[in-house]
Amino acid sequence: MEGRFLNALVCHLPFDGWSEASIQAAAQDAGISETEINRMFPGGIADVISAANAMNDRNMCAVFMERYGADFDEMPVHRRIREMIIIRLELFQTQKDVIRRTMSFMARPDMAKLGSRLLYRTLDAMWRLAGDRSTDFNFYTKRATLAAVYGSTLLAFLGDDSPDMAQTKAFLDRRLKDIGTIPKVTRPVKQMADAAFSLVRRFASGPQGRTGQ
Repeated sequence: MEGRFLNALVCHLPFDGWSEASIQAAAQDAGISETEINRMFPGGIADVISAANAMNDRNMCAVFMERYGADFDEMPVHRRIREMIIIRLELFQTQKDVIRRTMSFMARPDMAKLGSRLLYRTLDAMWRLAGDRSTDFNFYTKRATLAAVYGSTLLAFLGDDSPDMAQTKAFLDRRLKDIGTIPKVTRPVKQMADAAFSLVRRFASGPQGRTGQ
């Protein structure tokens, strides 16, 4: 039921953004009552965004394993990370307007904590699927480094009109080359890692309440 609703929601986000209007229209399209929507997403829009992000994470991981599962053991870690980013953006290829509306909505001050939490979950999902089991300082530096790479690549993706994402892939490869192999921890990364420590401390807070755009 949740997946049916979220798939219906994508059609309304380019027009009504993250709002009660979008939620109500998607619920009607999916044949789901307001009572059921409130039960599934008691925190309102914040819970809907969290569920959508979780679905995107699951889809990314599923496509990656379907595509590369047989060759997983032979793939270096940085290649696994690269392909996960590409797959995630491929899944967004027809949803650029949705991504733009989402980025605009999440830029609001009251959404900052939720945005940080969801970004962390996505980065953590990538690293864990890639085989990372670190629990020390590397745990944070890897996620901080990937945050910088993914964020800048997402912006490049939004401006890339090539059907095969050639410009985006070239940009991503340059970014990966700039920082070296991702698992390697170097001094320039420490500043981003310090920011990641601060970011992680905020994850203990729960989702924010119902709000709209």
